[in-house]
Formats: sequence, C-alpha cells, structure tokens
Amino acid sequence: MTKLRSKWTTSRPRTEEADLNKRWLVALSLFYFFQLSSAFAGTYLPRYMGILGMSGTAIGLAFGAQAVARSIAMPLWSYASDRFGMSARLVKIQFVLALPYLFLPFVTDPDVLVILLVLVGPTIGCAIPITDVVTMRELSPSAFGRIRALGSLGFGLCAAAFAALGVVYSHTELARGSVWVVVGLLALGGVSAAAFPRSEATVNQARFHDVLAMLRNPWLLVLMPLWCVHWASQVPYNMYLVYFAEARGFGAWVPGAAVFAGITAEVAFLAMGTSVVERLGPLRSFAVVVAVTAARWAFMAMSVDPWIVIGLQFAHGLTFGGFMLSMMSVLNREVAPGVRSTARCSLQPLSLDWAAIG
Repeated sequence: MTKLRSKWTTSRPRTEEADLNKRWLVALSLFYFFQLSSAFAGTYLPRYMGILGMSGTAIGLAFGAQAVARSIAMPLWSYASDRFGMSARLVKIQFVLALPYLFLPFVTDPDVLVILLVLVGPTIGCAIPITDVVTMRELSPSAFGRIRALGSLGFGLCAAAFAALGVVYSHTELARGSVWVVVGLLALGGVSAAAFPRSEATVNQARFHDVLAMLRNPWLLVLMPLWCVHWASQVPYNMYLVYFAEARGFGAWVPGAAVFAGITAEVAFLAMGTSVVERLGPLRSFAVVVAVTAARWAFMAMSVDPWIVIGLQFAHGLTFGGFMLSMMSVLNREVAPGVRSTARCSLQPLSLDWAAIG
C-alpha cells in the first residue's frame, strides 16, 4: 500500500503538468491561428477604405496613426509583462479594450473608421509579440516555431479561401466582405485568449536597470536597425498587395494565391528551419534574409505576369520564416528571461511608424 501511495503521489503532479501543457498548447495554437488569419483578411482593409471614399493619403495616414499608437503602447505593455509576470492576463485585457472594433462592419463614416483603426494599435495590435513570450515561457523556446507555424497555417488558409472566392468575385466585392471576416476571426482569437490557463511559470521580475542593460547589449544595437528595416518592408506588402494586383490587371484570385504560396514556404521553414538557423548563426542568417528579400522586391516590381509574382512569394516564406527564427534565437541567447517581452517588443516600433509613408 505504501508503494502504491508513493507512486500515486509522484505521478499525479506529472499528470497535472501534462494536462496544463496540453491546455496551453491548444489555446495558443488557436490564438495564433485566428489572429494571423484575421491579419490576412486585414490586407483588404485599405481597399475597403477606398470604397468608402478615402484617398490614398488618408488611408496611409490612418494606418500610420495606428502604427504610432502601437509603437507608444507596445513598450509599456511589454514592460508590464516582464515587471509583473502577467503576460497572459494582459492579452485578455487588450481584447476587452478593443471590443468597440467589432462594430467595424457597421461603420461608414471615415472619421469613426479611423478612430477604430487607431484603437487597434495600442490594444490587440500588441497582443502577438507578448503572446510570443508567453509561448516560450509556458511551453519552451523550441516549441515556438511549431506553434507559430500553426498560426501561419491559419494565415495561409484564409489566403487560399480569398483566392478561391476571387475566381468568382471582384477585388471590390472581396474588400467589402473582408471587414466581416476580420472581426469574426478576431472575436475567435479573443475567445482563445480567454481560454489561456492560469500561469504557473516562474517569472524573474524585471527592474528598470534590467531594461537599460538590455539596451546596451551590442547584439541588439547592431541588429535592431536591421530588424526595423525588415519589418518596415512588410508594411507595403501587407497594406497594398490588393492595390498592386488591381493596378497590374491581375484577377481577384491573385493576392490570396500569392500569399498562400508564401505562407506554405513559411510554415515549412518555421517547422523545420531551426537547425538551419542555428547552424548558420544569426548574423549569416540575417544576411541571407536581407539579400533574398531585396532581390524578391526588385523582381516583383518588374513582374507583369501573375504566375511570376506568385512564384516569388515562396521566397517571402523562406525569408520571413528565417527572420523570425533568427530573431527569437538572438533573444533566447542574448536577453535575460526577465526582459524578453520588452526586447521582443522593442524590435518593431520604428518600422511600424513607417506605415505613414503610404
């Protein structure tokens, strides 16, 4: 009897830990899936704003204002995450604050639409970087690529659905329907965030001097400009791909098909590319990413054949997947666990402001 009791006592915590890990795995996978699915549908929002009569300059300034608001809020959210160890709770709070955004499909006044867009910046616009740290903290750094790959899969499946609809519907019709898709998927993302379990992870609470020490890290000082430029390069791609396809006379199925091709490569690389990045090292990985990204933009600018544009997106998947894995590799290696949220969120603000250039 003593042996049986001893065996039960030692095995029970392991069972509870396995159940907790499973709950985190499911909740995080669904969160990334829905959040990144909505991100693709959001690429049609600039076109939708054009339908409502907003000029290209007004659209660019609206997204620029959203980016500035996110740039200001992101370091504050991330420092609170590191300082108080409440990352998962902060993500839930962000979704509550963003509830008015669910009324987006009913808004036709451009001024109100801009207010809702700006609201997204400092709320759910900051959710994914903080959740990245939650994923590494609650599961493991090695699980990050696999979980992120599931999110990218959602992005790709949403793109494939829009591509299929584009065979029947026009660019304008897809843009009109996109707002419903965006809010629906964001609502499901909020439900997934609400399902995050209570965190049991040990957190090293950050102090302000820890943040200052992080900012003096030579790796971050050298690589931060590179990270900013790479993030900035994604802004016109995400905002104006639909306009690009229309301007070239491509069918409404092309934006979805192009993104689906890129995401297919991205999912594969996120799932299997960690060993490649570790073998090359962060510096050489970033060099490859930058070189291939620049070549892809150049060829895309000259392309008048939709199939060439679609083929070029396989390079996007490989470079963006390599970029994400390289970035997280540096953070895991060079940044103390107590300030990883702050570091993760300090990589993007400058690049997000560049959206205003549109």
